[in-house]
Parts: sequence; structure tokens; C-alpha cells
Amino acid sequence: MGFNWNFFNRFGWAVLDPDKEMYEWIDQAKKISQQKLDKNYFNKKQLRCGGTWFVGANFLKNDSHGKLNGVSLKGKAVRSIVGRYGKLFSEWDQAQVSICYRGYPQPSKSETLASFNYRKNYFGAHLDGIIPIGQPKRRYAQQYHTFIFGIPLVNFNAFAAPLVVWEGSHQIMRDAISRRLLKSSVKLWKDLDITEIYQEARKEAFLKCEQKKIVVPLGGTYILHRQVLHGVMPWGKHGRSDEKGRMIAYFRPTLKEPQIWLNQNI
Repeated sequence: MGFNWNFFNRFGWAVLDPDKEMYEWIDQAKKISQQKLDKNYFNKKQLRCGGTWFVGANFLKNDSHGKLNGVSLKGKAVRSIVGRYGKLFSEWDQAQVSICYRGYPQPSKSETLASFNYRKNYFGAHLDGIIPIGQPKRRYAQQYHTFIFGIPLVNFNAFAAPLVVWEGSHQIMRDAISRRLLKSSVKLWKDLDITEIYQEARKEAFLKCEQKKIVVPLGGTYILHRQVLHGVMPWGKHGRSDEKGRMIAYFRPTLKEPQIWLNQNI
């Protein structure tokens, strides 16, 4: 059995229980990540929020099939994803490794007070691929992911900066953005300012959608709809995780055809 796609279609997320086929890849991903971090083989700009969050974009140098140091990306979740989305993307991207540490988040010079408060109170809720540009920040839909596939690399509890989704928000966000983008050629989407539309849709989602923390044990995985609103909850008093922090690998393969990004049936 793979992901429950009926549940996914309705709520914008789904999980799978631990799968022994994932353990070798997880072990390899954690080992490589820790070695690079210990040796400072990373861009220091990816360490944010006062040193409590490592963004880790494109951190793992896996191949186009997700293979990492000869270890294949495989298992029930991968087969389920490929069964649904395999024809829509041509390769697995180089995985992000998102790490949160005790005390997340802390203020940083690169973040305004308003942004910091939004991160604390609304968990930095966002859609991947909506890029803030300029001063003041304006938002543009510039990256068209097929889905977001999360693979925890350590065990952690529900207070250790878990991912939070707003259930059903993918429908609200997609509908609002579609009203702006579908009036224009897909070639122009990247240059269309959707700031106000995006912000109003976010507000609607906060009012109408239930928050859900996603925490799965090591070996488990989850998938998010590409337009579901999601963020990271602050590390709580009772947060427990690996001594090296809460570590999650994410894949976000790019769609072959950008126009599919707004297709409500996929």
C-alpha cells in the first residue's frame, strides 16, 4: 500500500508508516549531512534565525533518481509517488536537509520584527515556489514543484519544531492564484506580482483551515500537496530530538510542464 491519495486530495497531505526499505537511504543521508556540517562544508547564509535553523537547500548531492552514494531511493512511498506523478517530472532534485535546533526561532539581522513575529505566531506559513523579491518584498510564482516529499532523518517529538500544515488550504491557495495567473500565458507567470492575492488567500486559510502537526517516526515519510500552506512550529519547552537537531530531508521535483502547477486534478 502507498499513500492514501483520497485523503491527500482532500487535506493536502498524507503519511506512510516506517518502511524498512527507507532505512539505508536515511542512514546515508544523515551521515553525509553530519559530515558536511561538522567540516563546515556549507554556505553560511543557509544558517538562519540566529543559528537555530539550517535551511540546507540542495544540500544532498543525490543523482537524478534520488540515489545517494550508491544507495537507492526506494520503498512504498517512492513507488506510490512515481505511480501518481512519475510522468510529470523528469528527475529528482538534490534534496534539501532542513535542521532545526533547540530555541528555534531566534531573531536575526536579515529578518524584520514583523517577519520574526510571523514566524513565531504563524510558523512562517508559506507556499514553496512563491518567491519574495525586492524591498519591500513582492511575491512571484517562479518555481513549479510537483509535490513536497518529506523524509525525517532522526526521531523527534511533536514539540521539536514540527512541520505544520493547514488542512485543505491547497484548494484555497490554488483557486486564488489561478484567478490571477490563468488570465495570462504561462510564459509570463514568473513576472506577475501576486502579493496581495497570496496574502489574502493566506488569511482565508488561517481562518478556515485546521492546523495539523506532522510527526512521523524514523523510516516514515510524508507528502505535501505543492500548494498546501505549511510552516515550522517553534521549538517548545518539551521538545526532544537527536542531539544534532531535528533533521528532515525534502524532495521537490520540478514539473516538466509549468501549467500543470495549477491543475486541480493532479
